Amino acid sequence: MYLCPERFFEIFPEALDDFETSLATNMLTTKVCMGVPIPVPMMDDGVCVFLSSSGCTLSKERRPCECLLLVPNEETLFSEEIHCKVAKGFSYVECFRRWSAIYERRSSAGRLGKLF
Repeated sequence: MYLCPERFFEIFPEALDDFETSLATNMLTTKVCMGVPIPVPMMDDGVCVFLSSSGCTLSKERRPCECLLLVPNEETLFSEEIHCKVAKGFSYVECFRRWSAIYERRSSAGRLGKLF
């Protein structure tokens, strides 16, 4: 998930004018968390479209914040599932609130396309 709206719009400035087209062009969609749509990479059979056998194909600068925050557990090496944790003190709720505020401001300004 692109948890930080400011970072998302730095990476995808065209999304300020046409959010939905920017998502589709960049192989992104949204996931609704606490009623707030958060940009995320598209999935193919439950797997991120940017994940290859050698890892993430996105540059570190374009990776979703959540991917950069995750710290894999040792269990991941011994199972077919990915086991991760996030840094202490991190708050998903705060991220969702920040996105909610962005949507409210942009909606008032008549931007972000058909989302509103």
